[in-house]
Amino acid sequence: MTHDLDVRAFWEENARCMVPFSIDKPRVPLTIMLDAHFILGVVALPSTVRYFQDLVYRLEVNRACNQRLEAAIGRRFYPEATIHRFKGDFEIAMGATRVITEGNTPWIVPCDVDRIEDVKRWIDWAAKLDVRDAAIPDGWYEIKARFEASTGAQLQLAGFGNTGPATLACSILGILIGKYYTFYLIFNQAVEAGEEGLQEAGCFVFNADDAWSSLWREMAGNRRACT
Repeated sequence: MTHDLDVRAFWEENARCMVPFSIDKPRVPLTIMLDAHFILGVVALPSTVRYFQDLVYRLEVNRACNQRLEAAIGRRFYPEATIHRFKGDFEIAMGATRVITEGNTPWIVPCDVDRIEDVKRWIDWAAKLDVRDAAIPDGWYEIKARFEASTGAQLQLAGFGNTGPATLACSILGILIGKYYTFYLIFNQAVEAGEEGLQEAGCFVFNADDAWSSLWREMAGNRRACT
């Protein structure tokens, strides 16, 4: 079946449909998320390793992919002046390892944790991290300066998507230890927070006083919970 469609008008209408808590919209909105897997299938990259390691080159590839997407469906999906951190960057800061090979997207190898004593050592190590330093990619300021000098555009650093606590723990500590550690943390936090801390069902509450929790609250707009 074929149907003539003004793609630009479609996306303009779609933006109006995205207004939350409103019934003043012509239809249900369409949401699309295209990740690195899609780019690898669309753009013939001489090196996928370079795409994941060279942040400026990644933006160049994003621009090339956006040109094809805009010509086909009227929208540019990938950032061209914003470095989106890959899901898994927090796990890397926490001691896990990212593996990058040609022709594939990266994957995460957990820390070398086999026993509860290893978890305790990991907790002691993680508690001493400079969280702001750990949150910035290596060489970020040099990359930012090089990009802005060559393009005249401002380069920003942003997150990309959310990862829940159970997934984080399993990526960092491995599936077996990670899932039990997660259950312990959530149960212990629920007991300590009580009704005041657990603002609503399904929320993960940042009630701890450690450095990471204060940073998460700041990044979340000083909210004490996120879904």
